[in-house]
Amino acid sequence: MHSSITFLLFALPFTLAQYGNSNNSPTTTSGAAPSPTASANPSVHTVLAGNGNLAYTPNTLTAAKGETVEFHFFAPEHSVAQGEFSTPCTPPANGTGFFSGDITTASGENTNVFTITINDTNPIWFYCVIPTHCQAGMSGVINPPSDGSQTLAQYQAAAGNVPNSVAPANVQGGVLGPVQAASTTSSSSPSPSKKNSGVRVGGGVQWIIFAATGAIAMAIGGLMI
Repeated sequence: MHSSITFLLFALPFTLAQYGNSNNSPTTTSGAAPSPTASANPSVHTVLAGNGNLAYTPNTLTAAKGETVEFHFFAPEHSVAQGEFSTPCTPPANGTGFFSGDITTASGENTNVFTITINDTNPIWFYCVIPTHCQAGMSGVINPPSDGSQTLAQYQAAAGNVPNSVAPANVQGGVLGPVQAASTTSSSSPSPSKKNSGVRVGGGVQWIIFAATGAIAMAIGGLMI
């Protein structure tokens, strides 16, 4: 009788271990990889300067206060400077406004862009200071007057009669640096440690139960012998 009970006690841990193995698929918890949002930042406006022509594309845009405008420059040489409607191809007389400086590019698009921040919704006229570019129609406007009293067509027509463009004395009013508009808005990918920080259950628990019941069986068996 004692030998039968002892046998059953010794067999118990193996039975429990076998039962645990019937569902031995590891259960893990990990952060799901976030899906990126492919749309560009809507608060950043992009203007191409001289992309195969003497023009800004687009040359007319509407931007709200607090938004930014990025000017992308193409070969061989272009710039962007703020001007006034009454004096085309010339910077403001009081020395205010923005100016990128002359941006020279060997081929294709320059790696840097000139970014300005819109501080109000008043019209902002701009032009290229490279000789003959403004006169050829390389100019534009941000937030043109809604009443149509001043138009880009009028500005460009008057610019054609300006003998020489005038460049501001200093680079100012914006930031020259890497592109931001093309960057996608997306959640950062989980770090490797976080992604793989799953909690594995099954095998470890099974062997703990096995060891505990084995020890109990040996103790009870020793008492009964």
